Amino acid sequence: MNSSAEPGWLAPFIRASAATGKVLGIAVGGSHGRGTADGLSDVDLFFLVTPEELTALYRTPPDHLTDLLPGRTAVTYPVLVPEFGLKYTVMSSEVGLCDLFFEDGSGPATPLREGTDFRWDPDGRFDALNRVLLAQSRRRGTRDAHAVRMAVQLASEYAGVTKSVARGRTVQARYRMSKVVNLLLGMRGSWWFSHCVADEALTDPAADLAPWVTGALAEERLRAAHRLLGEVCIKAVKGTGGLAAEVETALVSQLYALMEAMEGR
Repeated sequence: MNSSAEPGWLAPFIRASAATGKVLGIAVGGSHGRGTADGLSDVDLFFLVTPEELTALYRTPPDHLTDLLPGRTAVTYPVLVPEFGLKYTVMSSEVGLCDLFFEDGSGPATPLREGTDFRWDPDGRFDALNRVLLAQSRRRGTRDAHAVRMAVQLASEYAGVTKSVARGRTVQARYRMSKVVNLLLGMRGSWWFSHCVADEALTDPAADLAPWVTGALAEERLRAAHRLLGEVCIKAVKGTGGLAAEVETALVSQLYALMEAMEGR
């Protein structure tokens, strides 16, 4: 599938990348993969590689691929993105920004695999892997495991909010609160970490974020927002499926302790 908004450099780059002998499959994701890209859409490229190659990419940027892009390029440090795998963001002086994601045969199960367009998959292995992982992402057990990880991360981020509010760091506190809000949405299942996923079977997570939290943030009443977010966090943790009772108790106790620490100041 080729979107009408697809940049002219993409197809030649994919052909050249396939010829390197270092990738097993290449796909295009996001709006370009779904054929809905417009002039503001970035390009997400996915590469299936061997486990050995993936390990090497944690240490060494993919120069063998970025050198194939038009113009001069620079790359970020590698980032592990739970939704997709190992990510490098590349800036090319001629084509702008694009994201390169790398995974091996044990890639992450995520609903964001929907709409992936496989451009070079000589033995069908990449497509088959995607189908298996997409099916896994729809299982209740996968969703519960996702929510459990989010619950632990939620407590960690809320601890950061507490420190920022206590120290009077307004900008930092608001930033950390926004991360907590995203995690709360993620725990509802209709978000997968930082990405929105349409799923009519799920309720609107925004309904669980009471308007007064938004109001407190807008008015910069940070202590009030801290307390209100804490209450929503506790509710979210208690509603997390698959969370061991002892872990739930520990997380809830941690959140209550953080709320009480602020109340005493």
